[in-house]
Amino acid sequence: MKTTSLARLEVGQVVKVIMRFRERFWEDARIVGDCALFGFTLCFEALFPTWWTTPMTTNFLTGWAGGPAAEKLHAFSPDEVRIAAINSLSTTFHIPSARIEALFEDIYFHDWSSDPFARGAYSYPAIGGIEAARTLAEPIEETLFFAGEATDFRGYSGTVHGALESGFRVAREIIAVN
Repeated sequence: MKTTSLARLEVGQVVKVIMRFRERFWEDARIVGDCALFGFTLCFEALFPTWWTTPMTTNFLTGWAGGPAAEKLHAFSPDEVRIAAINSLSTTFHIPSARIEALFEDIYFHDWSSDPFARGAYSYPAIGGIEAARTLAEPIEETLFFAGEATDFRGYSGTVHGALESGFRVAREIIAVN
């Protein structure tokens, strides 16, 4: 039954980059114009279409490519990921790539599809799989319990929130058995 349910889930892909810069160019109105109050942006023309910063004063930007955008980046080398991220920022903020490259200090990235332990970033139901998470969440003989975002059937599948909520659900189930 668990195997059938697993077959009714799909796995989505994500490539996430965190970039450190010498200065917060995204807050400088002389460079980015009307974007000076930026916190989150979306630019579908860029390989990394989604960018955000933290409310804290840091010199970090986070870029995110999910689904088909991530699949385009899957075979990229680390240097190609860096170039794609810089070009994406250039497209998003309408700043020359050379200017962004001059401010660039470091990059950290993760491609969940190439992670041998994850093999994907998030799950979602395939056609006919709407009950898959509920079935995956069912304990076996009140001994083996299952948590994780793929087992959340209350609307948070595919998210950290779903993973956390399913962990709380399993804790309640274990307490109820004892």
